[in-house]
Amino acid sequence: MAIFVFFAPNSRAQNLNSPTTNTIKLDEESFLSRSKFQGDWKLEIGAQSFEEDTDDEKLATVALSVRPSYRLLENLTLKADMKFKSESGRVQARFYQEGENLMSLSNASLEYYPTSFIMIEGGILNQGFLEQELLFSKSRAFAGVKEALVLNKQNYKIYLTAQQSLPSSSSLNTERAEKEETPSFTSQTLQAEFNTDSLKGIVGGSYFQFDNLPSKVAYESIVNGNSVIEQGIANSYFEYNFKGYAFQTRLDWRLQDSLNIVGTLQLIENSEAPAGNSRGQMAWLGPIIQTGQLKWTFNYGQFFAEPDVAPAYYMNLNYGGANRIGKFGRFELEFSDYNFKIIAQYADSDVINLRTHQFQRINYLVRLETLYVSF
Repeated sequence: MAIFVFFAPNSRAQNLNSPTTNTIKLDEESFLSRSKFQGDWKLEIGAQSFEEDTDDEKLATVALSVRPSYRLLENLTLKADMKFKSESGRVQARFYQEGENLMSLSNASLEYYPTSFIMIEGGILNQGFLEQELLFSKSRAFAGVKEALVLNKQNYKIYLTAQQSLPSSSSLNTERAEKEETPSFTSQTLQAEFNTDSLKGIVGGSYFQFDNLPSKVAYESIVNGNSVIEQGIANSYFEYNFKGYAFQTRLDWRLQDSLNIVGTLQLIENSEAPAGNSRGQMAWLGPIIQTGQLKWTFNYGQFFAEPDVAPAYYMNLNYGGANRIGKFGRFELEFSDYNFKIIAQYADSDVINLRTHQFQRINYLVRLETLYVSF
């Protein structure tokens, strides 16, 4: 699946995140873990290219991902998901350059089960559980609290989850006209996971709302497609609020022992924006073929995000942010005996409405990565 790692809001291409085009693996861990300390890691090395108008980026990257967890009590676990990345190459960018050596923390939280069917989690919360690749990349995280009711049966799980979080941003005194209110992001999600002999899947929907987003967030969202009333960086604001619905379905259908079909459909609508500005959609489909110790994965997908479906500052910008329509393809070859795989990916996004700062955007990536290894 075309999911890109996005460490900070900018217009540059980023490394791809852990792909989820493989056979869906539902979470089977119990909060009563036998071992206090658990974790896994993987290593990635690759190259990528990104082009948009006068922007041009060609980079070699290496990254180490680590996911430790420690059970403090029988029902209290500390867990994290972090990535250390170094990159080297040539970058020409109009907006927002980053350093070459980065540390990303996509989750760091305490997870508490007062009973087997109630979960409370607080800290830096990964937003990937919403299953919305246009709204957030898999690495996006906000500080906050999450509460969930969990019904866990043999072949299915049902989650009812509420989240209250603080969207990340940073503003200097020169980037604001006065003291601004604290921004917030809230969501309520109903999601079901199921696992039968021939079909696995995730189906769900969310209601989400952003409030009190800073002027700087609005100003920096202009270049990535949003409708913004621009009065300088300290006095810019979004033309429309962001409150709406998101729906998602991800299915893995086993046709035979050596062949699976995996696909997804994701829909977003901002009920505060007018028709033509409010919707987003992503769909992809492809086979997974097992031949001996080799696993071949092919995917093709299409997407669009209208200008005001969500704040572009927080969107997955490797799909271009808002005001975008495009397609992508991905190939993976996994060497199961040797615990690594090769990935190649292409993404092409164009603009829906002509904007001063937006042009056709093309990404290429080739990477070798190990599978996760327990420690």
